[in-house]
Formats: sequence, C-alpha cells, structure tokens
Amino acid sequence: MGFLNKRLIGRLIMLVFICCMLFANFLAVRLMLNYGVDTYFYDKLQVAYSIGGPEGLKAELAKIPVTDPLRREAVLAKDFSFRLKTMGDPEAFLKEKVYESKKKAYFIRDMRSAAIFLMLILFACQMVLGFTGKPGAIKGGRLLLFFPLLLCIAGCACMEKESGAPVKVSETAPLGSMQNPIVDSDSTLEEALRKYAPFEFKRRQRLVEVLYYSFDGKIHKGQLVIDERLVGDIREVFRVALEDKFPIQSVIPISNSKFYKDGEWNGDDQSMLANNTSAFNYRKVTGGKKLSKHSYGFAIDINPVQNPYIKKDIVLPPGAVYDPFVPGTLTSDCAVVLAFTRLGWTWGGRWSSLKDYQHFEKVAGDLREYEQSADAE
Repeated sequence: MGFLNKRLIGRLIMLVFICCMLFANFLAVRLMLNYGVDTYFYDKLQVAYSIGGPEGLKAELAKIPVTDPLRREAVLAKDFSFRLKTMGDPEAFLKEKVYESKKKAYFIRDMRSAAIFLMLILFACQMVLGFTGKPGAIKGGRLLLFFPLLLCIAGCACMEKESGAPVKVSETAPLGSMQNPIVDSDSTLEEALRKYAPFEFKRRQRLVEVLYYSFDGKIHKGQLVIDERLVGDIREVFRVALEDKFPIQSVIPISNSKFYKDGEWNGDDQSMLANNTSAFNYRKVTGGKKLSKHSYGFAIDINPVQNPYIKKDIVLPPGAVYDPFVPGTLTSDCAVVLAFTRLGWTWGGRWSSLKDYQHFEKVAGDLREYEQSADAE
C-alpha cells in the first residue's frame, strides 16, 4: 500500500465525508432561507389583505421593487402580481402558499438535523474504533479531525440563525402582534353557517377574516359572516377600528360551538353575554315577529356589553350599562361610527323609539326575494 496506509485512507474518507456534509448543509440552509422569505412574503400579503382587502394587497405589493431580479421578494411579487390578474379571491391562495412554504422549510430542517446526528454517530465510531474495527485510545491525530466537524455544524448554525429561515413568522413575532395575532376564530364557511337558515339567505353569505385591537391590548384575528355585497365595507371599518385602536372583545360567527347550548343555537343571547361581535344570524327582531336584518347578513352588532339594546325597562344583555367614557363604547363621534356612516350604514344608537347602540345595518338587496324563500320553506 506504500504511504497510502489504512489510517491515511480513513482520514481522507472522513475529510471527503465532512466536505460533502458541509456542502449539503449549505444547500439545506440556503433552501430554508428561500422558504423563510416565501413564508414572510405571503404572510405579509395575507395580513395586508385581511386589513385592507384588494386595495390593501395592491398597496403592499407596490412597496416591493419588482425590477430587482436578485431579490427573492421581487421575483415572488412579480409572479404573484401576474397570478392575481387571473385568480378570484386570493385569500385561499395566500393561505396555501404560507402553509406550503412552512411545511417545506420544516421538512428540510428535520432532514438536516437527522443528517448531522448520523454524522456525529459515524464520526464517534471512527474516533473510538478507527478503521481497524478495534477499540483504541482517542489520540491527538484523531482529535484534530473533530475540529472540521465542529466548524461545519457551528458555521451552518450561524447561517441558519442569521437567515431566520426555518423559523415561522409566528415564532419570531410576539403573540398578539400584526404578524402573529391571537386567533379567536378559525372556521370554514360551512362551519360558520351550521345554524339553520333557508338556502336563499345563506347563499350570499361570505366569511371575512378581520384583525382588531382587543381589550388585552393585543391584536386578535376573528371571522365575520356577512352578505357578499358588504364585505368591502366591513374590511374598511375594521381597518379604521384597528388604526384607531378601538377595542373589540371578539369576532366569532354565531354558529360557533361556544354559542350552542341545550341542543340548540341560542339565538343571540349567548353571543351577547360573551360580548362577541357578530353579523349574520337567522332570527327575528328582538320582541317582534319580523326577521332581523341580521338574517340577511345586512347587520352587525359590536361589543354588546358596552353597547346594549335599551327599550324602556328592557336592557340586553342583562346588566349591561351604556357609558360613553368606557373603552369599546360606540359614540356618535367615534371613528367606527363615523366610518359606518360614511359608507351608508344606519346606527341603532341614533334611533328614537329605542337605542340599539351595538347595532349597524345596511340593506344591500331586495328583501322580498328572501321573504318569498322563507315562506316557501
């Protein structure tokens, strides 16, 4: 064998192995960096769309210089802008891309961790047994081989830390921030429409995700079921409420299981007692026989505890008190009421026969079509 003895061959093999692992780690970290950028990019667009709808999405895209081919964000923005022209509601696409990017990043991270673990085991075996298969002392020559391995792991760890790639946005941003809101509701449209209503009343309803500043001083994410023709108005009002830091307790569809009691959906009572903000709810007006505007998805109630329904001695929810100086209370000069008024909504706080401070409504269609459907069923 000459000078190419077994020991030298073993060290050369180990050196080649370490170099290959270093290169593989570099590629893995690079891929995780890319997927991290993808996750942050689509998550940012998702937040913009939740707050401002299509206009908010376009404004966020306009901030990214798409002419720079070296920036991954620029490439993603250019591709997404092209896709946006042919897709309908981009919300589902954004959610899918965020999930896909996170999934790929974590898969690569796990594979890389497994490879490093295997490398450590193999290297430890070689250190102890050598290539002769016999146990021996760990001498200086063998110990020196350990340094390239440490450099490999330490270098890739630093790259990973700098890139932040395999870490979810939800892990880097504090809980209750714009990038990582506290989720109050995460239902599908089918789940949000479980409570009985005739088909004609349900078919125009849409599930809108909204961000809002809550009483704990943090950003929350909820969902509202509203007529499709009023989705833009709702997004605008919640944008104003968030900007003004108007506190909202929660925004959860009335068909959520927490409002289901004794085998039935309890109309509006459970939601009001929970100080929950909701819109679509197939029911009659309080103390009457006509259908409420909530039945059509034409009305919304906000913070019922701070903004009760008051008619003579009747106060709903029971025990609620209207105090204009309490946070979360709707007044004629507050930003939320002004935004609804500007968009053509009616506020129950301005009614003369009774006061329904929580209530806003706007008729966006012919009620006779709905009533014929309700009579037929």
